[in-house]
Amino acid sequence: MSRSTLAALLLAAAASFAIAQQPATTKPRFGVAEPKPKADAAIRVATYNFENLFDDKDDPAISGELDDADDTKPEAQKQGLAAAIKRLNADIIAVQELESEAVLLEFRDTYLKDLGYNHAKSIGPGDERGIEQGILSRFPIKDAKVWENIELGGTHPEYAGDRPNKLAGQPLKTRRSPFMATIEVPADKAGGKAYDLTLFVVHHKSGRGMEYWREAEAKKFSAMVDEIEASQPTQNIVVLGDFNAEQLDHSVQIWLDSGFTCASCADPDSMDTAHISHASGRTIDMILVNPALKHEVVPNSAFILATPQLAADADWRTAPKPDLYASDHMPVAIDLIPKDE
Repeated sequence: MSRSTLAALLLAAAASFAIAQQPATTKPRFGVAEPKPKADAAIRVATYNFENLFDDKDDPAISGELDDADDTKPEAQKQGLAAAIKRLNADIIAVQELESEAVLLEFRDTYLKDLGYNHAKSIGPGDERGIEQGILSRFPIKDAKVWENIELGGTHPEYAGDRPNKLAGQPLKTRRSPFMATIEVPADKAGGKAYDLTLFVVHHKSGRGMEYWREAEAKKFSAMVDEIEASQPTQNIVVLGDFNAEQLDHSVQIWLDSGFTCASCADPDSMDTAHISHASGRTIDMILVNPALKHEVVPNSAFILATPQLAADADWRTAPKPDLYASDHMPVAIDLIPKDE
């Protein structure tokens, strides 16, 4: 083991210890202070936006104002991610905002050793910044794929919200294409019979004024999932990730109208900060399940795990990050009983 790797492991252990020593009575700004206990015979599925898990190597395919040479995720934030993942104890984690599969594997091997994530996968989706989606799993991953530059139909409108749209007139395509993979839960973890769970990991277009883009993506992606369900009506499908929209927004409603149920959502009128997943005070990270999977969700198992965030009045551009800061998103999790009836 190299000296640098040993140092990183010691720092990660120290970060986990520091979290354990935090007063239990301290109410977090968002999310819940402690993860819910995992239900008996259940597996835990989560989604977590890592907020730019980039390495220190320049990607020659990315240049100009999008150059990623200076976007390396700080060591302290990687330790924060590792501490949150250890507490989360999810069996399957859908990840957003990572640079490559190589970066995901390096992070796993350095910070998540002995947590059982023996399977990891990410495939470039054609995003101009090089941002990918991926999966960390304790169970085998098969049939992984992405669809690059999907035509969504039509063109970009003249205005993005109330601002002139620099893309006006150009063909409308996906920003970050979806990443789909099937997880094979072994028979000994699934009531005696191997169980397949298909993940459709999304990271919809961000930004105010980009509602039209998110809605076009939701329509296209949900139609793609409809085709999968038509050919495999009993397939267990979960759509999860960073929707960059809230439960009542039209782009999310498109998914719900297509037959999915939000397994991680609370009452949209709730003022409880435990249900907020993003530092902006919004819940934009969600886990949706199709009808075949709905009855396998453990009731009341969903939670959003608190991680350190900036104070409400802090300027995110200039304010120093708090100790063990990991991401501007919090991880969202649900439990499933992996047994087809």
